[in-house]
Amino acid sequence: LSEKCSSCPADAKYDPERSSSYEEEGTVQRHCYGSGCADTVIGFEKVDVGPLREHRQAFWEIIHHQIAVMDFARFQAIVGVGHSNSPSMKYPTMLQSYGIDEFAFCLEKGDGAPGWLYWGAEPYLHAQMAAIPVVGKHHWGAVLKQVGMRSAGGVSKLLDVCRPSCGAIIDSGTSLIGVPKKQLKIIEEEI
Repeated sequence: LSEKCSSCPADAKYDPERSSSYEEEGTVQRHCYGSGCADTVIGFEKVDVGPLREHRQAFWEIIHHQIAVMDFARFQAIVGVGHSNSPSMKYPTMLQSYGIDEFAFCLEKGDGAPGWLYWGAEPYLHAQMAAIPVVGKHHWGAVLKQVGMRSAGGVSKLLDVCRPSCGAIIDSGTSLIGVPKKQLKIIEEEI
């Protein structure tokens, strides 16, 4: 959220005038999500995440938004891990700038439970998590096979929702699952 944003909460805004490394590019763009739209202007800034450093990272500075959650949320930015081949990307993504070609995220169950985002290869995670090859050209698309459910008693059942395979988009920015109506009906009958 930027000091340039008149529709943003008054506190905790990014002020480019206080940065010695900020550079405005000037392109204005609208980004729309399920929760609303945000108008942005492209700029460049030095961005450090742990040991990772980029001296001129492109980012979208929010100058106006219609996303209700941003008015009371405890975050000041949305950091995307967008696919490197997105047609709307004029500049390298943060993942590209850091030389990262894989990431993992883990969200614990329960309201307020913690979550983790791992950028880059973490060898100890490979034994604990499933690696999913990316087949999408413009998004994190993957092949989905053998959809099933496990009961509280541990009994597994394959569902006839995806034969022999179908596509899935992995989006770490949402907790929603979008499913065609026919497949959703099959899943609902099992719940």
